[in-house]
Amino acid sequence: MIKKRTLLYTLFFSVIFLVFCAGANRGAEDILFCVNILILFFVLIQTQFSMISLWMIISNYMLINVYNVYKTGSGYGLLASTKNIYMREMDILLLIFNISILVWVSSAPILKNEKTMLKCDLNISKSMSELMAVGSVIMAYIAYPELRFGITSNRFNALLPGHFWNHLMIILLIFASYRLKSSNIVKGCIAVITVWVLLHGERVDIMGFYVYLLIRYCVRRGYRINYRFISHFGIVILAAFCLLIYIGESRVGKGGTFNFSRLLSSVFSQGTASDVGYVFNSAIDLTGKGALLNGRTYITYIQGMVPILDQPERAGAIIQNLYKTAGGEYILVEPLINFGYAGVILFTNLCLMLVNFFLKKKNAYRAIVLSFLISTAFRYIWYGLTYIETGLLYLIPFVWLAIWFFEKKVKIMYQENRTEKGYKYS
Repeated sequence: MIKKRTLLYTLFFSVIFLVFCAGANRGAEDILFCVNILILFFVLIQTQFSMISLWMIISNYMLINVYNVYKTGSGYGLLASTKNIYMREMDILLLIFNISILVWVSSAPILKNEKTMLKCDLNISKSMSELMAVGSVIMAYIAYPELRFGITSNRFNALLPGHFWNHLMIILLIFASYRLKSSNIVKGCIAVITVWVLLHGERVDIMGFYVYLLIRYCVRRGYRINYRFISHFGIVILAAFCLLIYIGESRVGKGGTFNFSRLLSSVFSQGTASDVGYVFNSAIDLTGKGALLNGRTYITYIQGMVPILDQPERAGAIIQNLYKTAGGEYILVEPLINFGYAGVILFTNLCLMLVNFFLKKKNAYRAIVLSFLISTAFRYIWYGLTYIETGLLYLIPFVWLAIWFFEKKVKIMYQENRTEKGYKYS
């Protein structure tokens, strides 16, 4: 088995090496793109239902949208009107990202430790979980207070100041979800929040939460992505994807003319992925002019420690001011505009090293943080790490301490240690 795996890796990296050699020639964008997609599927075979799978899918889905515009000349938004798409540079940057992930998941116990964490349960009482669920409904109302009968583009009119109410909603839902099976109140609150948020045209946060539930459920059931899984869940996932695309189209006033052909084209020219692709392309253009920022944007994380402070030096904001983007900040934009290709290499591997370290020690608090990172993956991959800073620094500790005060102690319970009388605590 070890020899077969070693041979497989040797052949795979030999192909990658040959492609990099070919990439030195002009017009290698198609080959480099295909290699990225090859690595995507190769990693997904290993990672299956995992946070790492989300990172790969979200990043390479953006690349697919950019490649579609590069080849066809048509697409969505500003990306479609871009005269110069840096396809080869984008391919190489995604290769750095994809290969780094491939190496780490092949050599470090990230997947094993993550799966163990996702299989665990928390000994939160049913009443506390229901309280968290009701609290999440209140947070949803604060974030989106106006009653809408129809999808609207005016989505960011919160009842109270601040942009963290939707993240607090997700954090409370994560805690509540540990009693999802046994509590009708939790189920009802999740249903109410889902309808309420979608009616306001917001997709990212609630989609991330459902993806987290799907990943947790599939890991606990031992599912793998194969024909049996696709036959059971494929139609439901496809229907949900179509609904989210329809909501996105409705936000820009195109929902009324939506049909199957438009749905098919929207898969390869999806609005958010295209906008983020344009931001990434603009960052490559900025870097090509030699205008590296040398770490200037990282001051935003210090500013972010005080939630009420503005963050004008955020990487996405700088690109938006220079290139008039529609917003967004692909996660590799910040290291790229600060330190170039070296920054992307360092940032990607530093993130993976930290994830590997974080997952080694398993406890209840880290299980919640992992759940939050999975639920918000769409947010920080496409909009930058600053969007989850408040959640990690303040919201999760605040909710954790509140539960600790009433429950006295929250313990992690491993599924594999379950006995006839219940779980063994650790």
